[in-house]
Amino acid sequence: MALDSPWSTFRNYYLMFSSIELILLVGLFWGGTDTALYASFPLNAFSSAGFLSVHVSLAVLTGILAMFMVSASLKAGRMSIFTLSTTNAVFIGLAAAAGLLFYYSFSPVYSYIMALAYFGSLSSTTTALFLSI
Repeated sequence: MALDSPWSTFRNYYLMFSSIELILLVGLFWGGTDTALYASFPLNAFSSAGFLSVHVSLAVLTGILAMFMVSASLKAGRMSIFTLSTTNAVFIGLAAAAGLLFYYSFSPVYSYIMALAYFGSLSSTTTALFLSI
């Protein structure tokens, strides 16, 4: 393919988006692990709130980047990558909903759902990254 074809432009953007998404997912895992290990719920210490704040901020950035990935794959017309990007966005939404429900009820079931959705997002992002290379 020529270097100026639409596929090469898409590939460059998608590689950038999915690489940043993977870095954010690693940071999100770090923030979630620190929150689980060092925070006590309900939050009553400044350091606990800091861990949770990092975790939520990275989750919001990951969700925004997931929407960029869906729009980039939709514009390129690659159905396999679009499906994986949409799956990634659904998993991120599921993790966000489970996180909010966990903070509302403190039920550990929601933290398990959040963790499983995280691994679903990680696997779909990694697969889409390798398919776009």
